Amino acid sequence: MIVKRLNKEYALNLHMDFKTKYGSTNYKEPNVIFIEGSTYISPTISKNDYKEEIEKIKKTFIKNVKEIIGKDTNFSPNIIRYLNVSWNGIKMNKKSYLTFEIYLRQNETILLKEIKSKIEDITFSICEDLKKTILLENFNTYRNKV
Repeated sequence: MIVKRLNKEYALNLHMDFKTKYGSTNYKEPNVIFIEGSTYISPTISKNDYKEEIEKIKKTFIKNVKEIIGKDTNFSPNIIRYLNVSWNGIKMNKKSYLTFEIYLRQNETILLKEIKSKIEDITFSICEDLKKTILLENFNTYRNKV
């Protein structure tokens, strides 16, 4: 028996500092849509420990995502969101990898290509808010490591 893959993802080139994509594990019935993004961050101030700043970035990210998506009636208010960066490896003049994942449950199933513009708007807003938060905590963002 041949099992057909149902996952599908699309790259979104929306922001100069973030690589982003969206998709679903079932493109025929995308009840749950994921949004993923990544960037590199580098501190602008030298410190021994950046744990406090990273925790503020994570907390603000979670709050902002809920506010951005909470306005949209297409999605359930129950949102799963992660932001991952290892604070203990952050050093001056070194870029550290930061990723985020967001999982959205649709209230009424809309195909991925049909909901693309809405996902683009949401993703761009999330990236803009995250960049502002990162800058406020004295880090710069970079699309690529080099």
